[in-house]
Amino acid sequence: MAWSGGTYTKGNNVSGGWVGDASVGIGIEAGRHDTQDNDFATGINTCIAKDGQNAATADLPMGGFKHTNVANATARNNYAAVSQVQDNSLLWGGTSGGAANAQTLTLAPVITAYAAGQRYSFLAGFTNTAAATLNINGVGAKNIFNTATGAAIGAGEIVATRAYEVIYDGTQFLLLNDVTPIQNGDYIWLGTTGGTATVMTASATPAITAYKAGQKFRMLTGTASTGTNVTAHSLNVNGLGAKSVKTSQGSIDPTVGDWLVGSVLELIYTGSTFVIINAAGAWATWSATLTPQAGTASSVVFNPATYQKFSRICHVQCYVTWTQNTASATYIDIRLPIDGYYNYQNLSAYGQSAGNVVSAFCYIATSGTVLRIYNYNQAPFLVGANQINFGGSYMTA
Repeated sequence: MAWSGGTYTKGNNVSGGWVGDASVGIGIEAGRHDTQDNDFATGINTCIAKDGQNAATADLPMGGFKHTNVANATARNNYAAVSQVQDNSLLWGGTSGGAANAQTLTLAPVITAYAAGQRYSFLAGFTNTAAATLNINGVGAKNIFNTATGAAIGAGEIVATRAYEVIYDGTQFLLLNDVTPIQNGDYIWLGTTGGTATVMTASATPAITAYKAGQKFRMLTGTASTGTNVTAHSLNVNGLGAKSVKTSQGSIDPTVGDWLVGSVLELIYTGSTFVIINAAGAWATWSATLTPQAGTASSVVFNPATYQKFSRICHVQCYVTWTQNTASATYIDIRLPIDGYYNYQNLSAYGQSAGNVVSAFCYIATSGTVLRIYNYNQAPFLVGANQINFGGSYMTA
């Protein structure tokens, strides 16, 4: 009967073996010897040889014990040593080979087929310049998709020397690194903007492949903001689509003076628009014009007309001289750099004519917002040389 229930029993065990046979008068008989020897052969052949000459024919319960001093696995059907698991050597591809947009990995032990759920990590040997593929152990090139966007990766989503992890979904490899910067406090540098004053373009390196709420950007402005009244401005990053640029209130379009050429502009993406989060404006000049209520003005000199935009407040200051021709004027109008929001916002002015200037206020005219300045007791600005200093702040549109 040899092995039964995990216990080996020799053939004449019932009689007590050879001693038992002798005690009951059973001599040495060929038949009993053959039965015993056959039992030995069966018992030995059921054991696993330590030199690997035979193999198990059923599952082997270990009874709570373990294999010790095992070697590293070299094939997919080997036991893995715990060290290989801890070191992730079975799933580590090292530095990728191949080419920038057709990268390869070599695993040891090798894989012979892809299966959904396989997960691998590697160091990039190249920076991709367009959509890319990954081929592991020559099994076949598969597209690499960005798991955050569900689309094929774009240029710069894999950067040489950086670590990446992919999972095979049954069709393609999904890049698990979220390469689209998110709301983590880091700024994405865009360099100097291109495009036009109102339709700006910029590029991040490496390229971003999607906008995300909370992304923060810094850039140098290649053109100044424009428009005496609120004007639509947009920014398109890495060709992902033009999004509106709003001032710090989050809903107001920019005007001239919100930023100048070469300003460092900081923006945050809200999920739909870019909102300016720093005060990028600086003192600048504008092409002011002077129109008297009557007569004409000549030899008009602004020394200079300067302004600064801060959020919706515009600060202005100017020293102007002119010659009043033909007739005296009750007041003069000076075109302001940005259209205002309210009529009659007080500014201060003083000068030299028939008396001190005592009245100056913003006035929204058909031509835009002007600063209307009256002379002392509404005495006229007389024919001849006149000069005015003015300054103050007003609410822009």
